[in-house]
Amino acid sequence: MAKNLPVYDFIGYKLLNATYSRIKITPVEYFIVKIVNSIYNEKTGLFEIFLEVTIKFIEDDVSSFYFSACFRINDLDWKNQLKDEVLESLFVSVVFPFVREKIHSITDDSRGAFILPTIDLRNVSLSKGAKFSPVYSDSTKKEDNESSH
Repeated sequence: MAKNLPVYDFIGYKLLNATYSRIKITPVEYFIVKIVNSIYNEKTGLFEIFLEVTIKFIEDDVSSFYFSACFRINDLDWKNQLKDEVLESLFVSVVFPFVREKIHSITDDSRGAFILPTIDLRNVSLSKGAKFSPVYSDSTKKEDNESSH
């Protein structure tokens, strides 16, 4: 490996597909972060992950955001020392701030933007998805539902 070359480079990300459904001003019921697939191209040294973020607002259909992110592997020995699951979770944590910003931007309207919380996903297996549910008091749900009518 060349001197001072990082073990990988973040090439970029893109939003491939989005289905956003939010009619009322209701809070989030849950959201899921999941790696749908990953591909390593040995010829080019590019590792691509496909990430889906699913958001369910109370009383609305499920919204989903499908992203891809690409990384160039500069040190094959480093890559081969890691399990694919570890590599994938590392790469998700690199791209996650960009995903958070994009979802915030898309959902930023009169009902208030959805902000994915900052989550350390470096050691989380995301092949089955990680589901997060906020805890609301009964009074919070009641107030939010009353303001949506």
